[in-house]
Formats: sequence, structure tokens, C-alpha cells
Amino acid sequence: MIEILFFIFFLVFFIYKNSKSKPKNNTIHRQSYTHSMIKNFLNNKNNKKKASQSKKRKESLEIKILTLDDKAYWILDNVFYSCKIINGSPDFSSGEPVDIFNMPKKELDKMLIILDNITRGSKHDSSGSRD
Repeated sequence: MIEILFFIFFLVFFIYKNSKSKPKNNTIHRQSYTHSMIKNFLNNKNNKKKASQSKKRKESLEIKILTLDDKAYWILDNVFYSCKIINGSPDFSSGEPVDIFNMPKKELDKMLIILDNITRGSKHDSSGSRD
């Protein structure tokens, strides 16, 4: 009987000592981590992601090109250019500014539609069919 009591006492003492020696979980959460956890619950209308400097730099180097029939069109330094398409890719060496002042009305309307499509949407919208 004493052995059983001694064993129970030893067991309780051992469990108590081990539970006391373990440090309690005093996790400190940083402000940014806490904010990332509750940001979906906040009523903040300014949740737009701001563009980084590298993204702005990359976008400034990109040019949006529109291809139609056998020509490619793009805008560079506020000048509207066109060139021929050879073997499925634009031949930029043959690129020249589009002279809209000496165009017939029908062709001018076509150029305005092309210009609207180039300037519409984001600069990197990737609206192609990806074929």
C-alpha cells in the first residue's frame, strides 16, 4: 500500500515539476502581423495595393502594341506609329509615324478606333487570346 502511495506521490510530483518548468507561450505578435490578420474585418476603403518602384519602372518601359490585318500600331513619346507585320511579328525597322492630317475620313475613323483600343485599359492588361 505504501508503495502505491509513494508511486502516486512521485508521479504527481514529476508531472507538477515538468509542467512548472516549461515556459508558458508568451507569443508577441507584431503590429504588421496583427493587422494582416484583421485587415479583412476593417472597413478601410484604401485597401488598394500601391505599385512598387520596380513595377512602375517596368510599366514605363513597356509599350502596348495593337495588330490589325498586316500592320502593327503603337504609341511612343506621344507619337502614333505603324509598321508591317512579317512572319507574324512586327518589323519595327519599317516603323514610321502615322500621318493623320492627310488621311481620308474613313481611314481616320479607323485610326481613332485603333488609338482608343491602345490607350484603353491598363498598360499591361494582356488581353490577347494567348494562342
